[in-house]
Amino acid sequence: MLIERLLDMIPTMTPVNQKIGNFVLDHKSEIGFMTIGQLSERVGVSKASIVRFSRVLYFKGFNDLKKAIQKDIKKELSPYEKIKLTTLDTDTKKKQLQELGAHELMNVQATLDKTNAREMIRAVKYISDAKRIFISGFGMSTNLAKIMEYSLFSVIEKPIHVLKGSVSDFASEANLMNEGDVLFMITFPVYSRESNFIAGVAHKRNTPICLLTDSLTCPVSKFASLIILCETSSLLRINSYVAPLTIIHIITNMLILERKESAEQNVKQVMEMEEEGYKNLDVFLKSPKGEK
Repeated sequence: MLIERLLDMIPTMTPVNQKIGNFVLDHKSEIGFMTIGQLSERVGVSKASIVRFSRVLYFKGFNDLKKAIQKDIKKELSPYEKIKLTTLDTDTKKKQLQELGAHELMNVQATLDKTNAREMIRAVKYISDAKRIFISGFGMSTNLAKIMEYSLFSVIEKPIHVLKGSVSDFASEANLMNEGDVLFMITFPVYSRESNFIAGVAHKRNTPICLLTDSLTCPVSKFASLIILCETSSLLRINSYVAPLTIIHIITNMLILERKESAEQNVKQVMEMEEEGYKNLDVFLKSPKGEK
């Protein structure tokens, strides 16, 4: 998050930038609604100084800085605060549908805009080259991990382990990790301590980590070989999971395209097994009671 980045950088800033930075930290809820002129007057520095300060934080200008602050503030709101402050409930059902749908589309588009093809290709290559695939997810991310497991099972024939639950639940599987494997970590706020532990294990064993998260400030980012940032802004909840699901779906489809014939055969065999299974179920259900 921007505020965490600012806290790290302030000690090495010039006195003028430190003055602006400290004001931002103390008045972040106000900054998002100020003009550059108002901020200049409040802090007692020139507009040019504020522009330079914004660029030190890797923004093109003050407007981009302001948008980032507004975004951080929204993320800091708890779900009940978001629900309390929303005015969507006063809109028509059609308007609610439009607003909620547009927000999720924005999450997907923002994610795709900042994800380049090279990162996705590398993610696919890690899966293709790995002997075993580990996927970790805790809390709500457990569901994303299970979806990724299900998606990969349909197109590749490799051992896949989902690390979830408490340490005692996944310790025996985590103990299998080595440098010939890959770990896909899926973690979003509130970041779990289990993710930190798993990342540490993978790092010690030279297991490459492909990280799906929302920010470079994620605690395990420093261990990752590859990071795919997903926009998870939600109007009424902590996180939206539409963008991470999109990334998982794209990775799976890219795997299919990479190994088209084997993926086709694998999917065909799974479908044939399902058909056979349901036929047997039909026979069992239609048989007279007590018949064995």
